Amino acid sequence: MIKTLINRYRAIKRAGFLNQSSETKYRYAIIGAGEHATTQLYPCIWHMGIPITAICTKSILNAERAASRFTNCRGTDKLDDIIKDSSIRGVFVSTPPASQSAIVKQLLAVNKSVYVEKPLGYSETELNGILPASTDLVLRLGFQRRFAPIGQLTKKLINQPLSYQYCFRTGAYPEGNVLYEVFIHPLDYCLFLFGPAKLDFVSKIKNTNGETIFLHLDHSGVKGSLELSSQYSWTSSQETLEINQPDSIIQSNYPSTLEKSKKPAQLFGVPLEKVIKQPQERYTYMTANSSIPSIQNHSSNLLGFYPAIQSFFHATEQNLNSEIEIRQLKMLYKLLDQLHNA
Repeated sequence: MIKTLINRYRAIKRAGFLNQSSETKYRYAIIGAGEHATTQLYPCIWHMGIPITAICTKSILNAERAASRFTNCRGTDKLDDIIKDSSIRGVFVSTPPASQSAIVKQLLAVNKSVYVEKPLGYSETELNGILPASTDLVLRLGFQRRFAPIGQLTKKLINQPLSYQYCFRTGAYPEGNVLYEVFIHPLDYCLFLFGPAKLDFVSKIKNTNGETIFLHLDHSGVKGSLELSSQYSWTSSQETLEINQPDSIIQSNYPSTLEKSKKPAQLFGVPLEKVIKQPQERYTYMTANSSIPSIQNHSSNLLGFYPAIQSFFHATEQNLNSEIEIRQLKMLYKLLDQLHNA
């Protein structure tokens, strides 16, 4: 009996996965075939069964080779082939950061929904020149922390937060603008978790090894202290978040560890832990688990790439709009500009 139920469950999951591509309404395209695109974007798109009609890269040879991995897909080195193809509804853009703004602007102008890697310009003024006049289209940047399981769980656990400390440490980033291309991720994550913020304080350290920014944010009374640094190491990068709440402390280590500790009780303001020894209540919501080979434990899912791409795909298929995303993007870029000019 149990074996029959297990086999039935597996058959349902298998059918759901295999039927995905036959249930889509629109066709899609990819622009770019760099390392990030081929290691994160392409595998997720294939696994979801998203029908890719065309792939565009600067090299026609690379485009054709990339296209051969998808059914009925053509390669091209001409962006106009995608822009003028009315059958393509959604486009995934993963090109060098400096080139993305112009590409996205052209795609939005012909009513195509766009999933694009960050950034979308290097100032709020540039961003506003790219954003569509209408919010009927889906425009989504690759802020995977918003969609990662740890981000979604943390959001649910937050309850009347008082303050938080965020430590984001990576290695040097000489190839681009570290603020708009790297530090944009933790800043967006903070806005996602705690809402709009006002910049209270900022201090910077910058040398040939990289840059470190210390800042304080005020989210309508919730105080945040952040360290954003490119003066450490990519091999042993760190991303930790500690949230202080009236009754508990949330601790996370992106992308795979999330715990909540209950604070000891007080009696008339006196901490009982000083009088009576009590066991600490600690709840583990996520922990690193590489022993079970499932999509839930796959790095693309834990890091948030898979659910972010899936969210864009579903939003495009359901003809949703990007009113909320555009409003959040403007808030984020206002903060980025303040840090840039500080």
